[in-house]
Amino acid sequence: MRNRFSDYPAWIILIYFLGVTTFSILFTHPFFVLISFGIGILYFALLNGIKKLLIQIVIMLPTVLFLGVITPFVNNKGVTPILYVNSRPIMLESVLYGVFTGIMIITIIVWFSCFHKTLGNDKFLYLFGKRFPVTALTVTMIFRFIPYFKLKLLEISSAQRMLGVSTSAGKLSDRIRNGGQILSALVSVSLEGAIETAGSMTARGFGLSRRTSYQRDSFSYVQITILFAAIALIITFFIMYANGILSFYYFPTLAEFEMGAIEVLMLCLYALYLIMPIAIMVGNEVYWKVKMGVIN
Repeated sequence: MRNRFSDYPAWIILIYFLGVTTFSILFTHPFFVLISFGIGILYFALLNGIKKLLIQIVIMLPTVLFLGVITPFVNNKGVTPILYVNSRPIMLESVLYGVFTGIMIITIIVWFSCFHKTLGNDKFLYLFGKRFPVTALTVTMIFRFIPYFKLKLLEISSAQRMLGVSTSAGKLSDRIRNGGQILSALVSVSLEGAIETAGSMTARGFGLSRRTSYQRDSFSYVQITILFAAIALIITFFIMYANGILSFYYFPTLAEFEMGAIEVLMLCLYALYLIMPIAIMVGNEVYWKVKMGVIN
């Protein structure tokens, strides 16, 4: 499924994801944390596929387990002991705090991955390249670094394997020496690529004050409506958070998990805000299938 949200103007994408990451940090209520995590995982799966999602879950799950285990030993706050380790009480509040902190960290990582996949390097340079050219170029090169590094490593390893240089066969000392040769070649190629990129961007006038961008954002009525809806929801969430309506505390004792009508309404609005790009993707997919006669 194509990410139709990435076709939207860069400012809409930036404002949306700023709101998502901000409230994923501010809203510590377990229900808000879980709904942000769930929708973020769904969006990640739509963008990258189930296989990459499972790999990410396997990588990130130890973070939740580690924080859930280690937090009660470094934070002894709370009033509800659930067990004792060497006469030291393990508090329920500390365990829950560690678990939901780990989920929050994973949620932010997932949303940042979706942000990078949606915004793209060209739109990032369009937003920040004129005012902060060096920083913008550095950040985009960092975003590109890992996939570029993987691709070059595969190419160099394949070429070296044809010459009999391998890290998977032979003596341990030979494999270490061969790995050093591949790493040396990889670093050289990466540095060469960075120098070529810098020279190319300089030749194109990147960073000049009067340089124009090929990116031109044109807003449709639907996009303007979504922009104003997102801004209105962001302002509403800030007002509610400032008034303490959406606050939740773990210490010294857990806050009530019960939610009133206002909290339930805010949770629904928060879910509506988070699901915007997924709704855009699914809506466009259904629209084009109906238009093409695939769905009657």
